[in-house]
Amino acid sequence: MHRCNKSRIALSTTAFNQLPAALFQSVRPNTRSRAGLFYDLGIIWAVIGLVLSLSLLVGQAWTVGTSLWAFVSATGSPTGSTVAMTTTTTTSGIASLVKRATPVETTADSGFIKPLIPGITIPFSQALYLILSFLLAQLVHEPGHAISAALSSINPLLMTVQLSPIFPSASVTLPSIELALTPPRERARIAAAGCWHNFLSVIVLGALTLLANQALIPVSHIGRAVLGFQPGSALAQAIPVGSIITHLDDSPLGATSLGKSDKLWSDMFVDRHTDIPGLTSGWCVSEAWFLAQNDLCCKPASTPSSDLTICFNPSASTSSSGRCLPPSIMLPSTQVDSTGRTPQRCPCLASGEICIEPDESKGEIVRITFLSPRSDRSPSGTNKRWADVEESIVWQGPSESIYSQIETSPTIPPSLIPLSLYPQIRSIALLFKYFTVISTTLSIFNLLPLSLLDGGFFLDALLDWGLPGGEREASEPITPAHNAEQYEQDISGDEDDGAEVEEEDEEEQDDDYKLLSRGTQRADNSSTRTPSNSRSSVISHKGRRRRKLKKKIKSSLAGLTIGLGIWVLGGMAVRLALDLHD
Repeated sequence: MHRCNKSRIALSTTAFNQLPAALFQSVRPNTRSRAGLFYDLGIIWAVIGLVLSLSLLVGQAWTVGTSLWAFVSATGSPTGSTVAMTTTTTTSGIASLVKRATPVETTADSGFIKPLIPGITIPFSQALYLILSFLLAQLVHEPGHAISAALSSINPLLMTVQLSPIFPSASVTLPSIELALTPPRERARIAAAGCWHNFLSVIVLGALTLLANQALIPVSHIGRAVLGFQPGSALAQAIPVGSIITHLDDSPLGATSLGKSDKLWSDMFVDRHTDIPGLTSGWCVSEAWFLAQNDLCCKPASTPSSDLTICFNPSASTSSSGRCLPPSIMLPSTQVDSTGRTPQRCPCLASGEICIEPDESKGEIVRITFLSPRSDRSPSGTNKRWADVEESIVWQGPSESIYSQIETSPTIPPSLIPLSLYPQIRSIALLFKYFTVISTTLSIFNLLPLSLLDGGFFLDALLDWGLPGGEREASEPITPAHNAEQYEQDISGDEDDGAEVEEEDEEEQDDDYKLLSRGTQRADNSSTRTPSNSRSSVISHKGRRRRKLKKKIKSSLAGLTIGLGIWVLGGMAVRLALDLHD
């Protein structure tokens, strides 16, 4: 059966309703008992997850408050420059890349939990991975409820998969009457099973990742391995997949005493030109040759140069203004001036030379040095994976664009894996990454004490199990000893109350009676749960007090969760809007 409307398609089936129960039909009793103990462990995780989810929500609410205050109090934030991109090749065969006219935004680290929003917080090209991961995580989650319900002899009523343009979803519908008649411990086990499945999937995937990492080859002592690029990146035209980026400007990326490769790579963009050692000191060129060049690209109102030159200024205080030079002078072994000399690094020792530096007011200039992968890197060849000579390209524009466009790693797959498979490996790794994030989120935040989440149902069962008398009253079957009128009369005539029943308690009693009436019908029609004797359906004063306490606990936690959730989501939305505005 399927239903569809303009926004979603729902596929529902009853064909698999007997499948969970079939798993335990031909197994030994001790196997069924072990399965019950396995899912009982999920109750322990659910208790931990419930406390952890509330703690994380409180912590995130605090982070939102402090981050928003710091953001509002800040005097300003860095902004990106505007540049465009083209690719050239120098006379020595070394690629030169100049980037102009792409707006890029930079923001300080806010401490917020980053929402996964395609096109905003993650590349839009990764939206499909996110959607597939969301569906897979739910397909792992929902069977947990169905299998644990089968341990209590409860079969699903319906299994549904909903496909929508935003996020797909999956669900298992269980009979509410049979759940109401199930002992609290078993109800808690059923409620916790989905999050238990997600938690275990994260553990298993993490273990497999650790095993896979053992086969990876570390290259952090050299630099960062290039595993792929964002679609449309011009860097993909200049840096081959499988290369090792060894330097940004003059700063080595190999892990040294300065820090690990990961930190060095990120610091190059976060703290560029501040605390990173080994930055460029300029180049020496013939002063006569320099002054003979035009200065069109150095003028304040200049448009991007069509000949791919960039503005260089003398590093010393001279009367000379900037000149437009090819970026290739920043690359090694490049002959550019009229004498055929190769530009040397400053300070200049020869007479008639001048030290020049790129004018970064027109856009950041970054030199990227890398080792290309060899075509004969297989064991049958030289067995050297990378070329002996480094290559360099020049990038003009926000350096953060490099960080966002290149997928790098401190490790690289073994040489037996062809370079042509790197994109597929990267896609699988990206899918696993999002699956891990979403499964972790489901295993924790789905346990928040809200009625729409597993946490609300779990808390209800947990309170029935833990409060005095709750397990006995919830597990005992009900018989139709009283009708509605007699029920209300007995309740109103109870002398032990000592006071008039509050309005909210009366509403709760009505709801309880409706549940008892439905439970009566279920008990009459069931061959497995028919009681051996009858008892009165009048709910004692002690039972009402217990349920009233239970209701207060649930409503208090739900109110706290909703309030904190609104604050966190509102703060994240405001911060995201401010970031996009900047």
